[in-house]
Amino acid sequence: MSSSNSRNERRILSLTPTCAPTFEFNPVKKQLLGAKDGRVLIECKPRAAPRPRFIWKKGDELLFNSTRISVMIDGTLEIRNATKNDEGLYTCFLRMTEGRPTTLVISPSLRLPASQ
Repeated sequence: MSSSNSRNERRILSLTPTCAPTFEFNPVKKQLLGAKDGRVLIECKPRAAPRPRFIWKKGDELLFNSTRISVMIDGTLEIRNATKNDEGLYTCFLRMTEGRPTTLVISPSLRLPASQ
């Protein structure tokens, strides 16, 4: 008589909880006022699992990390030494890495006060 080990096997599943992105708990500011030559942080912090991939645009231009621009791991866009050229409409795109592909868009605008 042969016995089967399948009855004694344990299966371990790795589950990653998922939730659709939402800004309900971290609302996005629609307009930001920055200081010339200052540091500007534009937040894009949705509640989402797993962590989405963040892509930022200014107008139609994709933004990449540089000496003045950084996209932080939490989605915040940092602009250092802000100038009038940094004014405009910024868009944060979210791309979920697991589950159904989802893209959410937020579009805050940045304005610097006129020089005195």
